[in-house]
Amino acid sequence: SMVTNANGFEYSQQFAFSTMLQRCSVLFMYLTTYLQVPRARSYLCLNMLMNGVSVLLCIVAAQSASPSTSQTFLSLTAIFEVSRPFLAILIFRQLRFELIPLNIDHSTERMGCLTMVILGESIVSALFDYRRR
Repeated sequence: SMVTNANGFEYSQQFAFSTMLQRCSVLFMYLTTYLQVPRARSYLCLNMLMNGVSVLLCIVAAQSASPSTSQTFLSLTAIFEVSRPFLAILIFRQLRFELIPLNIDHSTERMGCLTMVILGESIVSALFDYRRR
């Protein structure tokens, strides 16, 4: 959202499209895991559903004609993405699904890698924007 505000409307649509593509690739990864790990199917169904909602929000943001509509749907996507873990916990508790044991070391490493990628992309984007001006 910060990058889309800095670079203008045309970049926010590109951002929404790339986020949609990223979420679609995650959906395909979840699908292969769904087929191979029966114990994780209830968890993956919920995550695939939530990824589908994110994809739909990004499609609307990318296809919108007005900057305010695009920014609104990108903001809704961001809010939804942040609230996903909490929604998943609530849904799993309500439906009494079997939970999968969490690998703390693996999760910490993945979040660290994600943080480095996001930080790197933000810095590169800011530098390119600075050079254009």
